[in-house]
Amino acid sequence: MQTLKRVPKAAFIAGYGALLIALVVMIAALTSYRQSAEANAPAAPVRAWNPAPADAANVTASIRPGVIADARVAATSTGVAVQGTLSDAAFTDPDATGHLSRLLEQNCVDTLTLRTTDNMRFELLGFCFSTVPPQTLDELLHFGADHGADSVTVTNNLEKSGGRLATLTWLDADGEDLRPAWEEFGLRPYLDRATFEAFGPEELTIMEARPSRPHTFKHEPTGAAFREKWGL
Repeated sequence: MQTLKRVPKAAFIAGYGALLIALVVMIAALTSYRQSAEANAPAAPVRAWNPAPADAANVTASIRPGVIADARVAATSTGVAVQGTLSDAAFTDPDATGHLSRLLEQNCVDTLTLRTTDNMRFELLGFCFSTVPPQTLDELLHFGADHGADSVTVTNNLEKSGGRLATLTWLDADGEDLRPAWEEFGLRPYLDRATFEAFGPEELTIMEARPSRPHTFKHEPTGAAFREKWGL
């Protein structure tokens, strides 16, 4: 039977020390490599997507003054914003809404805010090289103006699966008086939803129109009735 021999104390200390030194050197080398790799890594991009095309000069040159008067154009982080006055001639010019439709389709105009001479706001939001057909815009514009709406807004939410939404708002009107006209007008082609809102002294009336569904109505208190409901 072979007897195990004890390692001399001096040899053990020397071997153990060498092992510790090798371990320290290896850790230092790994740390240095990691710091060097992090220092040489390319910087993260400030924006991971391309900015929206915002050629304000091209939009300005494209605007027909006979349709949009006093146009103010500015580049934004999401495209181009346009404000102006929708001329009275636009209501009789058969190509006026065609001009608006093409302006959206040919440019990244994500905010188009116009006022009629009767102070109705007509807004087209979220359109960047996309549009709504002229006929739909014409019908919304004339319906809002003929029935005294305060604002007509079309919002494009196709990228967020919300579709195209038209919102027509009356800030001082009786929803029951407007209801027959709302129901007859309903949902225009190329829209996914339409919301009609009338704020009265005591009640907000809302009608929603969706494809292949009956119109739905909702009533909410306003004014004193709202304050009473919520204890204000």
